[in-house]
This record gives sequence, structure tokens and C-alpha cells, in this order.
Amino acid sequence: MAYVKTEDNLGRQVKPLVGNESEDGTGTWHALVCDSSGYLKTKLQFVTDDVLFKLGTDSDIVLLNRSTILATNTSLENVLIGTPVTPALAANSLIISNVTENGDVLIAANDGGTSYAGIFLDGSEGETHIRAKGAIRLMASSDVDDYLSITTVSNVVTLTATGSSFNFVGAAEFDAITLGGTLTATGQIISALAGFTLGAGGYFTSIADNSYIQIYGGGGTAGCGAYVTLTGKSFGAPGQFDVYTPNAAGNADINRLSITSGATAVLTLSAVTVTGLNITSGQVLKVAGVQVVGARVIDERCDDVVDSTYGAEEAGVLDALRDAMITHGLIAAA
Repeated sequence: MAYVKTEDNLGRQVKPLVGNESEDGTGTWHALVCDSSGYLKTKLQFVTDDVLFKLGTDSDIVLLNRSTILATNTSLENVLIGTPVTPALAANSLIISNVTENGDVLIAANDGGTSYAGIFLDGSEGETHIRAKGAIRLMASSDVDDYLSITTVSNVVTLTATGSSFNFVGAAEFDAITLGGTLTATGQIISALAGFTLGAGGYFTSIADNSYIQIYGGGGTAGCGAYVTLTGKSFGAPGQFDVYTPNAAGNADINRLSITSGATAVLTLSAVTVTGLNITSGQVLKVAGVQVVGARVIDERCDDVVDSTYGAEEAGVLDALRDAMITHGLIAAA
């Protein structure tokens, strides 16, 4: 059992150190006691302001209650070494520092008999690791039901917003993103895409039937390049497909092609020169609902020689031309 003596092994009187429970000395006095291995047993009630509490033979770890403010990136003797990269601190702030070069700091907990790292400061790499056996939960409010959790399963990291939605503000770069649901841009622009691929059954859609989609080949300003507009069924021009290209000056757009909806869609062209038009077999070209071009008419009378004397050959050729024009619909008797 540990005890306190008032004389040493030579019989000389010694005065043991004692401490009082009260600062004014009115409390109970206690002698300092060692354990069976000779180590001092004590309980610290407090360490005063700006006094370093050191751990380790070489004082590798220090704890400090800084009583006054400390500016950004300011060194502090035996606490913040060299030219620190540290934030500004308010008065009466706690500093925990590993002052040994390349030394690490680890905060761990015992879960079921196994210790797991929670926060790991890697001194040699200058990295901060937040780790967990299960999920890492980030809470930014007093509502414990609202948090962002980070989990890793089979080398796939998943961010999950619980109790509320996840809003990402600012710029970020992602090598790859796999969506498990809907990506909502809430009126924002997703720009500078190098490309995208739609999977089987993939599609674009506007937010509602009374809205529309526009796809630009340029920057989205007048005359910037060709673009197409697709409207919803409840839009001003319902269910319509329009193609626009710039004018000659490149400062305005012209609606070159429009296809309306309805029982019979109407195609409208504006300032368009059509080249290489090919009407497939069995189809005809109509003007105002009347055929004007159909399949080629073959008539052997067209081979007859026409000269300056009107005769049977000339009459046959003229009759063949009239029959062909009537067949195409270009002329009619009534």
C-alpha cells in the first residue's frame, strides 16, 4: 500500500508536499501519494490559462488554453511551430498540438473490443482523415435527423442526405458520377459538357407540358448558331418542332422549319432552298391538297421526232405531254 513518510532512509526529517482542496487553504490538506510502482498519483482540477500541459518525455504533445486571440498563421512557442497554416482563434481557445516533426494525431474509439480510428491527422503527408467503421455523418444544425452520411461499400462511396435534400453550392470537379435517382438543376445551367450518353430508354424532358426544350449549337444568343425548339402540348405553340438558323449577318435567327401537331401535321419552310429531294415510290407531292408531282410517266410517243411540219408525230408527242401533266396533277380539264 502506498504511504507517506516524514523522514528519509537516513533518518533525516523531510517535509512532504501537500495540497489543499481550496485555493485559500481552508479546505482539507492532502499529501502527494505514489502508487506501488513509484509513480505520482494525482488528480488535476484545472490548468491555468496559457500554461502548457505537456505529454511525453520530450513534450511531443501539448494542450493549451489560449487566453487571448491568435491571428491567422501565427506561430506560438512550443505549440504552433515554424510558419503555421492555421485559422484565427478567439480568446480562450483550446489548442491540441503534436509539436514533433511529422508526428501524427489519432482520435480513436473502442467498438465491441476493437479500436477504430475516427480522426487521423497525418503529419508527414499533411492530410486529415475522417474514418468510421460504418457511416460518417455530418450534421450542420441542431436537428439530429438532418445529416449527410458517407458510406463505402465495395469501393463505391455513397453520399446520402437524410431528413432533407442535398444542395451543392460552388464549383467542383468529379471524374465520374453515378445517379441513383433524378438530377435536378433547379433552373441552373450545366455547362461545358464534353459529351454525354443516354442509356436504353433514356430521354430528355421539360419540367411540364406547358414548357419547352431548346438545344443550341452555339452560345445561346441571337445568331450564335443553329438550334431547335420542342414545345409541350400545353405550350403557346403546342407540341411543335422548330428549327432555327442565323441570318446572313449572324445577328438574328430565322425559323427555317416548323412542324405542328394535330390530326395532320403541317410542315412550314421559310427561306429554304431544297436540294436532292427524293419522293419515294408510291408517294406524291401536293400543293393545297392537290397532287402536282407523282411517279414518272413512260410514253413511247415521246421518242417521236418533232420537226417544223405539224403531223401525226408532233400530235402524238403533244398528246403524250398533256397526258403526263394530267397524270402528275399539274393541269386538269376542270
